[in-house]
Amino acid sequence: MFRTGLLVTGARCKPVSLSLIYSYATSSHKTLLAKLRKKTGFPFINCKKALEKHDDFDAALAWLKKEAQKEGWSKATKLQGRTTRQGLVGIVLEKNLGVIVEVNCETDFVARNDKFRGLVASAAKSALKHCRWTPVNGPLVRVDMAADEIGALGWSEGGKTLRDAVALQIGALGENMSVRRAVCLRPSADVRLAAYLHPPGDRAASGECATGKFGAVVAYRGGDEDDAGRLAEQLCQHIVGMNPTSVGRDNEQDTAAAASPSTNGTQPVKVEKEVEGKVQAEGEPEEDEDGFARAQPFVGEDEEETRLWHQEFLIDPQLTVGEVLVQNNLEIVDFVRFECGESLEKED
Repeated sequence: MFRTGLLVTGARCKPVSLSLIYSYATSSHKTLLAKLRKKTGFPFINCKKALEKHDDFDAALAWLKKEAQKEGWSKATKLQGRTTRQGLVGIVLEKNLGVIVEVNCETDFVARNDKFRGLVASAAKSALKHCRWTPVNGPLVRVDMAADEIGALGWSEGGKTLRDAVALQIGALGENMSVRRAVCLRPSADVRLAAYLHPPGDRAASGECATGKFGAVVAYRGGDEDDAGRLAEQLCQHIVGMNPTSVGRDNEQDTAAAASPSTNGTQPVKVEKEVEGKVQAEGEPEEDEDGFARAQPFVGEDEEETRLWHQEFLIDPQLTVGEVLVQNNLEIVDFVRFECGESLEKED
């Protein structure tokens, strides 16, 4: 026989099984536990402990975040010497402002985790917010930020920094992580921004963060708005693949050479064709194991090989980038290229 209690309904009292009351309480606890797990992604045992200390969901959530932050800083201290060669590059474009960031972790497995992608987005948006009110002097203002400067940026209204956000994810995912670098670009009214990430994913809406292993942002002006935008994205793709170190347009002689009759310098460039479901150009270099065509540096290569203006256009190697720019009345003001993990072996 079950033990009973009294259930008061209006003026009447009915006997109720205590096991039934217990089942109601257990069901409610399980619901809160599931909700807390879904909200935070923290381990079951941590969420259970939080609910044992606090019956209220909000109080349990606050306690759990506080403990996770402590655990994250502890883990961050223990793991700080471990190399982080994997990770993601993130880009956010928002009308007259753009930012590119690199966030590193230890393994590609963690780099694919949604929480890590969220950390990349937090880093990009914190950098974007920091540069939003930068005064514009000239066609473009470029702000380069190193790890210490980015880590000190605000992350939440509670006074937390981006460094706190990194520690929190280290505690949650158990790997060393770091926000390595960021560059913000703030152009004047006549300069526009375009970006490309590899591997390409879904196109991010304005103000949202897109991620990949390679990324480039180009600041440009001139040309027809729609055609110039498409060409600027292809130039970003070229920059990712060919890795130029500077724009490299030295003088008017370069412009005159690019517009010479041999290039028929009047018609816009047709750059694409469809090959087995992928956009590819006639004479385009073969793809590497990452699925992207990249130029390989060689010993003693001429300085011009690293200048964007003089390079063969990746999409149509019969033309140089300078010729393409002249034909389309386009000017590259500046560009940024990030490759996740680049130069880390040299730094080690």
